[in-house]
Amino acid sequence: MDWIDVISRLVVAIPKPIGRTLVLPLRLFPSVRKVDRVLHVAGELSRLERCGDVETAEQTREEALQRTEPGFSPPLWRSKGFDRLRRDMPADTLAAFEQGIGELDKHPMIYGIWQPHELYYGAALAALGVGERERAKGYYRRCVNLTAGSFRRRKSDYERWREDALESLRRRLGEPTRSVPAV
Repeated sequence: MDWIDVISRLVVAIPKPIGRTLVLPLRLFPSVRKVDRVLHVAGELSRLERCGDVETAEQTREEALQRTEPGFSPPLWRSKGFDRLRRDMPADTLAAFEQGIGELDKHPMIYGIWQPHELYYGAALAALGVGERERAKGYYRRCVNLTAGSFRRRKSDYERWREDALESLRRRLGEPTRSVPAV
């Protein structure tokens, strides 16, 4: 396990409301403001997609990708990847997720904020969709490694969904069952 895995496990384990409170005073720094802007755009993209306004979401995402420094773009690539996944465009999906994964290491202190497990999960689905099973297994394993330390007694709906989605992907890939420590 490398240091990025350790940092990401710690950050992913922090509940979002607490993480937001901890980050609030840091907004004085330019890089934190850039992160905040990207996360605001990502939230707006999610809202637009939930409302069914995918054309506006696509336009907003592309404009944001043009304006955003590459190291701050993983949430936008994640959004584009899942958009392409919904549209059944596996090659474009894989390219978007891999672009986001490529940007992850540029700002390691905010690695977990980019939700890297979702990038790897999406990349695994996309690689499977284009018939690259071994590549999909590699992305799946990275996703599982990132989320392995986030087991809690009471799980949110998202955490339950994530575990179910990973289990489904595990079965599709024929990966062995991972033992989960008792809580």
